[in-house]
Amino acid sequence: MLLEKHKPKNINAIIGNSKGAYEVLNFVKNWEQMYGHARGMSVSSPRFAVITGPSGCGKSLALELVAKELNAEFVEGSVEDVEKASKEQSLFARNKILAVDIDMPDTGYSNKEYLEALKRLSEKTRWPLIFVTNDIYQDDLWVLRKMFTGMKLIRFFPPFESTLLMFLENMCRSEGIKYEREALRIISKISEGDVRFSIIAIESMPHITGYFANTTCRDGLNNVYTTLDSVFTGQGIPENNNGQNILPLIAENISTVYHGENLAYAFRCLALANWFGTKTKNADSFLKALPAAPKQRRSYNFPKRRHESFPKDIAKELHCSSKKAIVYKPILEKLGIV
Repeated sequence: MLLEKHKPKNINAIIGNSKGAYEVLNFVKNWEQMYGHARGMSVSSPRFAVITGPSGCGKSLALELVAKELNAEFVEGSVEDVEKASKEQSLFARNKILAVDIDMPDTGYSNKEYLEALKRLSEKTRWPLIFVTNDIYQDDLWVLRKMFTGMKLIRFFPPFESTLLMFLENMCRSEGIKYEREALRIISKISEGDVRFSIIAIESMPHITGYFANTTCRDGLNNVYTTLDSVFTGQGIPENNNGQNILPLIAENISTVYHGENLAYAFRCLALANWFGTKTKNADSFLKALPAAPKQRRSYNFPKRRHESFPKDIAKELHCSSKKAIVYKPILEKLGIV
C-alpha cells in the first residue's frame, strides 16, 4: 500500500510539519526532566500538551516518529486504554508516550464525565501525555480550554499545495505510475493539505488523469474512513451507508485490525454478513457482532481492482451474453475504467 510504503522514516521527512514534530520531541524530553522524578504525584501545571491541526497533516505520524527516535512505546487510544497503560509498570518496560484523540469521545461518558476523565488522566499520568484534535478552538472543547489555560499547544498546518504536488510527483515517479501533472495538481488542491487523502485518492484511481481527478471527492473518502471506524469499534454501519458496498473494504482490512481468535471470529461474522446480506440486504446485525477493536487512528487499504471477470460483470449489468459484452471493452479502456 502506497500510504505505508511512503510513510516518512524520520521527523525531518514529515511534509510541511517537521517544526511541529520537533516541538513534540522537545515537549517529551522536557516532560521527563520536569515530571519524570515525580510520576503519579499531583503537579499544579498541566502535564500534557495538545496537538491541533487539520486531518491528514501528520499529527499522529509525528508522535509515532518521536516515539521511535526516543525508543519509547507509543500508546494511542481511549481514555481508559491510555489510563491503564499509564499505570502499567515493569522492570524491563520502555518509556511511553501516551495520546488520546479528544475528537473521538467515548460513548460511555457524558460530556462532563469525559472532561473529568481527561483531567484525572492529566493529573495522574506517569508518562508524557498528548491530546490530539483537529481543532482545539471548536465549541465542544471550550470547557477544556478554560479548565487548562496554561496547557502546551503545538500547532500543525496543512502543507502548501506546491509542496504536496512535488511530493506526489516524486512518489509517482518512484513507483513507475503514469500520471498527468494536471491530475496531481487537482488532487493537491482538493485535498486541502491532507497528505493521507492525496495518496489514497491516487491509489483508488484507475488512471491518474484529469478526468478521474475531477471526480474525486474528499468527503466521500473521509466517510469511508468513518464507516470503517464505526464497524470495527462495534457500532455497526451508519444509517447513510449501504452495507453491501462496505463489505469488500471490511474484508480487505479485517486482518490488520484483528488477530488470533478475534480474527477467526471476525471472518465468521463477515461471512455471515455477506451471505445473509445477499438474501435480505441487511448485513448490519452480523457486523455489529464483530469484536470491538480499540478506538484509534488507522490507515485502511482499498481493494485492488480485478478485471478478470470483466465480460461476466458487464454482461450482468447490460443483460446480454459475455460474448456480446466483449465489444464494450475498448470503450471502457479508453475511459480508463478497465
